[in-house]
Amino acid sequence: MVLDDFLTSLDMPNRKLIMKYILEEFKDYQKLILTHNLQFFNMTRKMIDLDSEDAKQWKIQKLFVHDNQAFLYDKHLSYLNDASERLAQGDEHSAGNSIRKEFERVVIEFEQLFELGVVEESKNIINTLESQDKFYVKPSEQLNDLLTAVQSALDCQGSEQQKFGYIKSALNKAQSKQISFKEKTQNPNESFLETTIKTKIKKAKFYKNFILNPASHHDYDADIFTKECENAIKILKYLNTIINKLKGVRYE
Repeated sequence: MVLDDFLTSLDMPNRKLIMKYILEEFKDYQKLILTHNLQFFNMTRKMIDLDSEDAKQWKIQKLFVHDNQAFLYDKHLSYLNDASERLAQGDEHSAGNSIRKEFERVVIEFEQLFELGVVEESKNIINTLESQDKFYVKPSEQLNDLLTAVQSALDCQGSEQQKFGYIKSALNKAQSKQISFKEKTQNPNESFLETTIKTKIKKAKFYKNFILNPASHHDYDADIFTKECENAIKILKYLNTIINKLKGVRYE
C-alpha cells in the first residue's frame, strides 16, 4: 500500500483518526507512506512508536533537499570526522562537502527539537533559527502540559481568584521552560561577546555560503580555504554541543 500525501486536505485530528485506522486495520500490508508535511510526519512517527513491537517493523527516513541535492537525514551520523580527515589530507573540496552535510544535519536536529513547523527546506528552518533566540524544546509536549494544568485549574472548586492564581502559576512554569541560550566568550582584547543560537547559526550560514556551497558543485576553480573549513568545523562542533545539552535537561 503506497500512500502519498493523501491527507493534506484534512485537519490534524481527522488525519490522526484515519492513520489510526490504517495502522490497526492494515497490519498485514507492507505500507509506504510519503509526505512533505513535517507535522504529519512527526504525528505518524509518534503513533508508530506507541506500539513498540510494530515499530520494529518500520524504517523511517527523512529526505532533505537543498540546492536540488538530496540528503538522507540520519541523526546518529556526523560528518565532522570525515571532514577533518579530508582536510588533513589537503582535500579542501571534499572536506567542504562533508561540512555542508553536517550543517544540513545540524539544522534538522534543531528542527526536530524545536518543532519549527511544516517546512521541508533548510533555508526556511535556518530563517526561523536566525529570527529568534527563544525556543521551546518539544513545544507540543509543553503545550499539552500547559493545557492540562489550565483545565485542572478551571475544574477546581476554588474561587475565581484562586483559579486565576493556578493558571498564572501554570503559565509561569511553561515560560520558565523556554530556551534562551546565551554564553559569553572572551575576545583577544579581553572584551566579552555574548553569543546565542542565532549568532552561531548566522556564522555557520556564512561559512555555508562562503565555502560549503562551492565545495558541493563541480567548480574546482573555486577557492576553498583551509582556515575557513577549520572555523566551520569548530562552529558545528559547538552547535552539536548545544544540541546534546538540549536533548537532556533545559540548557542553562
